[in-house]
Formats: sequence, structure tokens, C-alpha cells
Amino acid sequence: MRTFIFLCITSAFSFVPNELSSQNAKIKVDADKIISVAEMFELIQEQVGYKFVYNDELIANAPKIELEKGKILARKLLERALNPINCTYEFTENKTIVVQKGIETVSEIQQITVKGTITDASGMPLPGASILEKGTSNGAQSDFDGNFTLNVSSDDVVLVISYIGYATKEVAVAGQSNITIALAENAAALDEVVVTALGIKRSKRSLAYSITKVDGDDFTETRETNIANGLAGKVAGVNVTKTATGPAGTARVLIRGNSSLTGNNQPLYVVDGIPIDNANRGSAGEWGGSDGGDGIGNINPDDIETMSVLKGNSAAALYGSQASNGVILITTKRGKLNQGLQVEVNSNYVFEEAINHLDPQTEYGSGLLGQKPTTQAEAWDAGEFSWGTKLDGSSVIQSDGISRPYAYSGNNFDKFYRTGSTFTNTVSLSGGTADIGYRFSASNMENESIMPNSGMKRQTFSMNMHGKGMDDKLSFQASAQYILQDVRNRSQLADSPGNAHYSVWQLPVNVDVRNLKGDPERLGANPEDATDLYGDPQGREGYELLPTNSVWFQNPYWAAYQQTDKDSKDRVIASASIQYDINDWVYVKARAGIDQSDRIGQGINPTGTGYSRNGGMSQSQAKYQQTNFDIMVGSRHEFDNGIAYDFLAGANKMRLQEDGTSASGSDFALPFFYSISNGINNSGGSSFSKLGSNSVYGQAEISYNNWLFLTGSARNDWFSVLDGRDVFYPSVGLSAVLSDVLELPEAFDYVKVRTSWAQVGGVGDIGAYSLNQNYSQARAQLGVPRGGLSGSSVRNSNLNPLLVTELELGFNVQLLNNRLGVDFSYYDKKTEDDILNAGISYTSGYSSSIVNVGELTNKGVELLLTGTPIQTDNFRWNVSFNMSYNKSKVVSLVDPENDEERFNLGLSRARHAWVTHIEGKPFGQITGSQYLRDANGEIALDANGLPQVDEEAGTVAFGTGVHPFNAGLQNNFKYKDWSLGFLIDMRDGAVGHSGTNAQLYRRGVHKNTLIGRETGLGGNPASEIRNYYTKIFNDIAEEFIYDAGFIKLREISLSYNVPSKFLEKTFIRKASISAVGRNLWLIHSNVDNIDPESSYSATNVQGLDFFAMPQSSSFGFNVNLTF
Repeated sequence: MRTFIFLCITSAFSFVPNELSSQNAKIKVDADKIISVAEMFELIQEQVGYKFVYNDELIANAPKIELEKGKILARKLLERALNPINCTYEFTENKTIVVQKGIETVSEIQQITVKGTITDASGMPLPGASILEKGTSNGAQSDFDGNFTLNVSSDDVVLVISYIGYATKEVAVAGQSNITIALAENAAALDEVVVTALGIKRSKRSLAYSITKVDGDDFTETRETNIANGLAGKVAGVNVTKTATGPAGTARVLIRGNSSLTGNNQPLYVVDGIPIDNANRGSAGEWGGSDGGDGIGNINPDDIETMSVLKGNSAAALYGSQASNGVILITTKRGKLNQGLQVEVNSNYVFEEAINHLDPQTEYGSGLLGQKPTTQAEAWDAGEFSWGTKLDGSSVIQSDGISRPYAYSGNNFDKFYRTGSTFTNTVSLSGGTADIGYRFSASNMENESIMPNSGMKRQTFSMNMHGKGMDDKLSFQASAQYILQDVRNRSQLADSPGNAHYSVWQLPVNVDVRNLKGDPERLGANPEDATDLYGDPQGREGYELLPTNSVWFQNPYWAAYQQTDKDSKDRVIASASIQYDINDWVYVKARAGIDQSDRIGQGINPTGTGYSRNGGMSQSQAKYQQTNFDIMVGSRHEFDNGIAYDFLAGANKMRLQEDGTSASGSDFALPFFYSISNGINNSGGSSFSKLGSNSVYGQAEISYNNWLFLTGSARNDWFSVLDGRDVFYPSVGLSAVLSDVLELPEAFDYVKVRTSWAQVGGVGDIGAYSLNQNYSQARAQLGVPRGGLSGSSVRNSNLNPLLVTELELGFNVQLLNNRLGVDFSYYDKKTEDDILNAGISYTSGYSSSIVNVGELTNKGVELLLTGTPIQTDNFRWNVSFNMSYNKSKVVSLVDPENDEERFNLGLSRARHAWVTHIEGKPFGQITGSQYLRDANGEIALDANGLPQVDEEAGTVAFGTGVHPFNAGLQNNFKYKDWSLGFLIDMRDGAVGHSGTNAQLYRRGVHKNTLIGRETGLGGNPASEIRNYYTKIFNDIAEEFIYDAGFIKLREISLSYNVPSKFLEKTFIRKASISAVGRNLWLIHSNVDNIDPESSYSATNVQGLDFFAMPQSSSFGFNVNLTF
């Protein structure tokens, strides 16, 4: 019977026309491409064997066809190519396909001309989109700018618009002569090709880990001077802290929490395949300092095409030791092949205003013991305190010897800070021939900070070229950026020397800060002329006019205009790669890259500075160079049974070198002459370090029918900083597109599940020669030079790299015709053998030892919801919500034999709060003293009526300084050519300690210090109420702990794309204008007087505030023109 059935089936197929089997043959497309009709004929001929007969004139003006990687029926491919040009095809008996002109159906009666533009949901043009009059073969294709013109048979026809990766859309003309049509992405968009580790392009559906891509346009409208700050609120699992340090400051970015207890926790940044330097070049601490900026802040937003965030270890494992904190890949813009010259100009101008959260008491003025000053000496003694009597408007002498009304003088905050601005202009030229694409750009950014006499400039010149040759077997890519950056007067932070914010915020409210410029009749004088503006009470011109007898309570104008610093950086980031395809399935690739910078800095403490009357200065020069070389061989092939593989193996060589010199001089012999050689006490030094690593790596992916994917990778690193030790990093991942193989409810368009496991690691902050014993010269004895051991930490030649192991689970779902999307991830990450500088007994002769003892875990969830609640022909509302929650835990800190369970990272300048690691607690606890309370919860007072510290409780942990919960809500409303978008950024779960509020208590400026001014408090008479609040300032951290959660309107923009009909008679091809704003509204906060984002440090010491640079809001315009 089986034989009979087989014969019947065989016979039946033998009667099927050969042309039918040929039409239903599947044509394989090896990659996304755009081809001509003639090339399409060749593709079918190669795979099916049929020859084509046609007149060249028939296809001379035919639009090109966009093909997606995969398989397509020959019949559908022919229809897609021939219908738009009204051609038909016919099979002949000798395996020939004859193409001929079809019957004219509408040409004779076409009377109506319809013009329009095809865009994506965000308004970006879609070139090459197909536009067909429904029911006919009459069609057209959009040009580079998305514009099209089509003659149709009547004004009530329906147009069918299609484009690769987007849902086909039907639009009724309904008498319109000009139509803008926005297409929505469909599930096929989830099969897009994305750039992954090492620049490898992979199908997004095959990935077993979470990756988030942010378009470059998201960084150019509501822009930040540091592009990393532009990620805030946009990516689930990414915590961005905008440090309160000024426009040239560092952005602190965490991906899935902190991976190391004390090491650098920032991600690796990779530009066009090359890792770049992102080290922080200086940060403020307990005793002050300034933020020297980072590396990512040098990148020009206008040059960015996309930024991809690789969040899991599996995503980043191919980068090995550099990727323990995640990876952010930046792909720069480049020109397109077969594109004419295009000139693009983008101008962005924004005003910036300091956000004033300061809300001081305005009832009591300067003075002590409840009395206002009666002499200049008394005013001098009380110049920094507001413990005087009630303001009554009487004439009272101030510290400069001038009597003024004892009344509220107005808001010193707004008087001191100015309106800042940032003006950015970028011009780019791009285009390409059939074989080479190019883009060149030049950009200039000038910033005037809200801080007087402070700002930065940055010029960027970039180049990107790519091409092909040797019958498309050879391809190359090269990019380079040359960056010139100059910063003047970075804001001094934390402790008071040079910190102008310290004085402005604490001045008594009856003192007008502008009087500190000098003679009030000369308020309009040039503040840069020190001899004209300043004179101390001793009458010495050119010396700092202090508002009080404390030399540490500085004149803010002196700090801003006289204590100057400047630094400049020349930086080159360049990469080049070449790939040769040996055949259709094997290729070799080589890549080289360099990141090199030269930095010069200078700081001047002028003659006459209160705390350093004779002055001083310093100069420094530093060079940095990192080179990377990669060689790779790869192979990819798909078999007829549906199984495919993609294999890569390679090696990397990384070398990093730094060297620098510094010199300083103090106590100038000749006043006001600023030269190091003029210093009586001079010193200098130099530094040099060189390190490297060698690595081999590999990755393999096996797939079945493009729905089931198994991926594995491995890398081995050898480090120069460790004695012969290497580390192996494996990863494995599995993903399955279930919607391709299962019958799911109709609402489900796309369902994918994924899981991955990986290990990565690193050497933490172990630098060159860190494991070698260092020596230094000591003072000579009887003329004989002596030497000694240098450093207080024991060297450990047995140190191992730290290891981070992560498990990730997740799924992606598209529903309701792709109107709703869900992306969910769960991760469990564990850091072992973390590298700590642990304390040891002083009897050893050392204070610490570098050891592998730290253990830390991070567990969390990430959720991304995307949707289109409303979509009509003219209106579209897109919304996305992302959230993440990371639960960290310090598992162990030191050797189990040592019972120490705490590790202090940093101390608040208020001296009663720390950032501390505690075993069993989340990362970076804010710790300190708390009130002693009675049985009723009331604050207990001592015999002097002062609050008591709970000595029994000791140092209390109040909570982590790192937000475990982060969320962002983005909305975009598009109506015709108008677009309104905004982003709300939300954080919760962290606490902070405000040293600013502590000082406001001490000075009597805080509103809370009004309590007891008239009646006394705790048995202290009103005249001595200062003692009560000073006790709190000195000893009680609890009073200044605050909930650091907040909700902010982070971004808002209103954009207008000028319709093409208005540009037809101009040389402008495309134009848009936007009104933009950033940080315009603090919707919710739990702390007074300061911004909840007031951290002055980009290090692991998070949650401490102490008179940092005020955050600013910005508003302005962005104009984009394409010629």
C-alpha cells in the first residue's frame, strides 16, 4: 500500500507544470540589500536556472528593490519588481522567462497628481518606500528624503505603502494633493541587524541577552555637554548620576549595579569598534577638589548614529576583563553608497539657569548671641553667622566698614549665579559613489557656565569612510575624531578653599553678596581687575576682601575671578578595519585603533588670597595612549536542512601608556608675578606607567530555521600587571522565537524567550607596577644617600583577577499588530575575589594589604513597555516606560579569619557621616550617629540642654546612597508635521547626607533654626540657641539624612518638520526646528535647600552633598537643515 501511495504522489507531481514549481521556488537572500531589477533577474537565474528575455528600456527607470535576509518565493519577488513598472512575465518551455509591458490601465485617464512624504514614527524620512495605487500596477518609490510623486486615476483612490521592517499601510487620498504618511515598525523589525561586541553584526532575534539601542537623535535636540548624561531615564537597568560639578564634569553610569566594592564601576565605552579611555581625571573628596571630567564627555553628539548598551555579561563577554561593568557601543555616522553630496547643518542654542532650591530663614540677620554688630570688629567676627537679632531695618555696620539697613537684602543665589548658555554648531558633508561612502564633519561648542568666569569650548573634526572592492570581496572602514577641548575655572567643590558656593549659600540674609566686590559705587566695574575691586580691611589693594575673620570663608568673587585654573586637551580617536571574503562563507578581518590625548593644566592661587597670602601655582602635563589590534577569522553558512552557523575566532593586543610631569611653586617672592620660578618653595615630579594584555577569543552560533539559536563564546586574557596569571571567560546563551513555531492567540505577533550565562572579570584598579615593591630616597645621613621602602601597603604577588558570574533570563513579546511591546529581563550577578586594600596590623610595618577577599551580589529585574495607544492618518502617540530594580548585597569584605565587617569608602566634610560597606547590607551605606531618644521617641537632652548621641547604637546604617529603583516614561505625540515629546525620570530607594544643610544649621541660615530664637530651647536661653544647633551640626548625622528619591521632567521638545512643498523652490532639501528644554521641573523631591542630584563625586562615594555646583535647567532651540 505504501508503495502504491508513493507512486501516486510521484505521478501527481510529474503533471505539475514546471513553471509553477519554478514560481514557488524559494530564493535565498543572504543579507539585507537593495538591488536593481536586473540584479534581481541574475539572483533568480543563479538559483532556479531560468534565463530572462526583456528589453532594457522596460527596466531602465525601474525603482530598486529592498530585500530582507531570508527566503522569498520567486513569484512574489517577480511581482514586487515588475508591478511598479507595469510589466508582466511569462514562462516558456525552454526555461526562459519573457518580461513584457503590461496593458495600460490607468495611464490614459490619470488626471490627479499626489505628492507626499514617507517617514517613520519619529518623522525621519524613509527612502525607497514603495507606493502603489491599490488594485493597479501604478506605483512609485520615495526618494532619499522620503518624497514621492504619483499620478493616480482619481482623487478617491487608496495608496498602499510598504517598506522593509515596517507594517504595510493603506491610506485614502480623499482629495488630498500632499500627504505625509508615517509607517510603524512591525515584528520584522525585531529581526533587525544590530551591532554587538567587537563590532559583530547579528540578527536581534538571535540574541540571548538584553541589548538596548538608542538613536543618535536622542542626544542632539535636548542635549547635554556630556552625552552620557543623555542616557538618564532612557534605558532599563542603567543608572546615570549627573554629578553636580559643572558642564565639564563626569557622568557616572552604572549598568546593573556596582560590580566591584572599590574598583571602577563604569562601563567600557567602544567607539567604532575601539575601546576608549573614560577615566575620571580628578574628583572632589572630603577636603575639596574639582571634577576633572571623563572621556565620554569629549564625544560630539552630532556624530553619533546609534548607542547600544550591552547590559549582561553574555553581551559583553567577548571584551573579557574590560567588560565586567557592561559595555556601551557607539557607532558614528557615515555616508551611504550611491548617494550624492549632502550637506547638513545643525545648530543648537540653549540658555541655562541655576536651579535655586535654597530657602533660608529671612527673619534674623548677622550677629552672635542674639545681638547685631555695633562695630566693624564685631561685624568681622560675626560675618559668617546669622545668630543676630530680628531684622528691623536699622542701619548696621558690616564687615567692610560700611553701614547698611539691617534688612533682608534679597536672594544672593540669584544675584551671584548668572544665565549660562551653550551654543553648538555642526556642519557635515556626506555622500558616496558605488564603492566608497564618506562623511566629514566639523563642530564647535561654546559653553558659558552659570558659575561666573567659568565655561568650556570644544571643537571636533571627524571623518568616516567605508567602501568595497575586488568584486565586493574586500571591504574597509576607517574613522577618526580629532577633539580640542579647553576648560576654564572648573568649579571647586566640597571643602571651602576656592568653593564660591560655600560662601554664597551661607551669607547672612542682610548681606548683599555683591558688596563683596568692593566699593558698592563700583559694582559695575570689571571684576577681572583685582586691584580695582578688592581691598582687605588693612587697605591692601589686590588682596582678598573677606566677609569674616575666617580665612576659609572666602569671598565668592575672589574664588570665581582670581583663583583661576584652566586645562586643555588634544585628543585623537581613530580606527581602521579591513575585511576580505575568501568565499561566500569564510572571511578574515583585521582592525587597529588608537585613543591618544595630551592634557595641560594650570592653577593659580593669587597673591592676597586669605588663607594663602603669598600665593602659589601649579602646572601639569599628561599624555595617554591606548592601542588595540585585532585579527579575526569568521565563517557563516546556512545548510538546506535549515541549520546555520556563524563562527568567529580572533586575538587582541592592547597596550596602554601614561606619562606626566608636574611642578608647583608657593610663596611668591615678587607679589602678583605668576611664575613657578617666582616661588620660594618649589617642587616637581614625573610619572610613567605602561601596561598591556594579550587575548584570544571565539564565538559560535548555531541556529535552526532562524527561530532557535544556541550561542557560545570564550575569551582568555593574559595581564602584564599580574605575575603570569591569566583568566578564562566563557558564556553560553539560548534563544527561541516561539511565535515562528507555535500556534499562539491572534493577539501575539512575536514571542521570544532567552537565557544566558557568562563569566567576566578584571584587575580592578590594579595599575602598572602595583605588585612590585617600590623604593624612595630618604634624607642623607652624614652626606651618605639613604633609601627606604615606599608606600604603606603590602604587595601581593599572588593576586588574582576578580570574577563576575551572571545568569540572565528574559523574553520579548509584540502584541496587537505590534502596537504593544514587552521586553523583560531578570539577572543574578555575583562578584567573587574582589580586590580590596584591607587593613592589617600596624605592627607589620604596613597599614594595609591588597587581597582577593570581596564578594558582592546584584539581583534585579528590567522591564521595557512600548506602545502606540493612538494611531490615525495624521496623529500618532508613542509611549515607552522602562523600569529596573537592582538589589545589591555585600556578602563579604575581608578574610574570614578577620572579624571586620565594615569598610569605609569616604567621609563627609561634616565629619559625622560616612559611606561604608557593611556585610549583609546593600552597596555603599550612608552611616553615622543618631539621636538618643526616650521611651516616647523624643530627643534626649544632656545636662546642658543639648541633644545627645545614641552611643549604644554606635554608627548606624541609614541606607544605600545608590538608587536601586530607576524608571523613565517617554511620550511622543506626532500630528502631521508637528511633534511633541517629553521624558520623565524617576529614582527611589536611596538616601543621602546633606553637609550643606548641616552647615546651614551651624550658621543659623536654615529655617529650622528659627525654633527657639525667642524662647530658647532645651534650657538654653535664646541668646545661646546657637549652641543647640551647633551640637547637632557637630555630632548628629541623623538630622541631615534625606530620602534621595525624586521625579523630574528631564526632557521636553516641540518640533516642526517643514513640509517639502515649502522647500521645492529652495536649495534646502529638509528642514526642522525645535524648541527644547531640559531639567525644567522637579516634580517631586524629599529634601530642602538642595537638589536631590547634588552628589559632587563620580567615585563609589555616592550620597554625600556639600555645597556642590547647582544643577541647571536649560531651554532653547535646535535647527537642522539638509542641502
